[in-house]
Amino acid sequence: MPTNTKNMYKLAEHYMSHDNPEKAGDTYRAILKTDPRDMNAIKGEKDAAARMSISRQGWGSDGDFRKSMKNADEAAELEMMNKQGMTQEQMEALLAKTIEQYNADQTNINTVKRMADLYEKMGQLESAQMFYDYALTLNPGDVALQRKTELLRDVVKDREIERMEAEIEADPNAPDIEEKRARIAEIRMERSAVVINESKARVDRNPTDKQLRYDLGQAYFNAGMYTEAIPELQQAKSNPHIRTKAMLMLGRCFERKNMNDLAKSSFADALKELAIMDATKKEVLYELAMVCEKLSDREGYLEALKEIYNADYGYRDVATRVESSYA
Repeated sequence: MPTNTKNMYKLAEHYMSHDNPEKAGDTYRAILKTDPRDMNAIKGEKDAAARMSISRQGWGSDGDFRKSMKNADEAAELEMMNKQGMTQEQMEALLAKTIEQYNADQTNINTVKRMADLYEKMGQLESAQMFYDYALTLNPGDVALQRKTELLRDVVKDREIERMEAEIEADPNAPDIEEKRARIAEIRMERSAVVINESKARVDRNPTDKQLRYDLGQAYFNAGMYTEAIPELQQAKSNPHIRTKAMLMLGRCFERKNMNDLAKSSFADALKELAIMDATKKEVLYELAMVCEKLSDREGYLEALKEIYNADYGYRDVATRVESSYA
C-alpha cells in the first residue's frame, strides 16, 4: 500500500482538476487506509463523491454548475463554506441563515450537514455532533459522513475526559470525584469496545492480513486485554514491515502480565533487528531496561540505559538513572 500521502494528495488534486472525481475518490480512500483519521482525506473523499453525484445527475452538463443551483445565494453560501479562515462574524451570519433554511425544511441533508460543519468550525462540538448524527439518519449510507461523525464523537469524548481529569486534579476531594472517575472509565471502555469490534470485523474479512492482526492486537492491548492481544501480535510478527512494532508490543503484553522473562526476550529479539539508533530503538532499549530492573538484572539494566545515554542525553529520565549509578 502506498504510504507517501503527499504525492497521493497531488494525484487526487490532479484528478479533481481534470474532472475525474471517481479516481480522486479512490485515491482519497487509499490515503484513509493509511491513516483513517486524516481529516483532509475525509473531506476530499466527500467532495469527490459530491462531484461524482453531480456529474451523474447531469447538473454540470452545460459546463457551469452554478447555473444548475436553485439560486445564486446557495452557490455563494457553499463557496463561503469552502473558504478557509472565515471570520467569527462570517460564520455567525452564515449559521443564522442556515438555521432559517433548516427551520423551513428540516429534511434537507445539505442544510443539516452545513449546520454541523459550521458548529464544528465554531468550536461548538456538542451541537455539531447532534447535527452530524441527524444527518446520518437522513443518509445512513454515506460512509464518509459516518466516519466524520465517529471521529467527531471521539473528539467530544476526549474533551469530556480532559475536562473531568482537570476537575479531579483541581479538587481531588470533591463529592462527585468517584462519579467522574467512573464516567472516564466508562467512556474509555466504550471506545475500546468499538475499536475492538471494528478491528475484529476487518480480521474476519481478511484473516491473512498481518497488519490487520497487528491493529487488533493493539486494540486489545489498549483495552488492557493482554492475553487476547498476544496471539494476534505473534501472527503480526511474520510481516517484516511491522515485525519490530509487533515484538515491542508483545514484550509489553508479557510485562503487563508480569511474565518478565518473556518480555525481556521479546525486547531483546526486537533489538537485534534495529541497527540505527532511532526513536523505536530508544523505546525498545528503555522498555528492556525497565524489565531488567524488575528482574534484578543490574548489568542488563545499565547496559540498555547507557546505550541510550550515549546517543541521546535528554531521553526521558535516562541521564538521571545512569549518572546515579556512579554515585
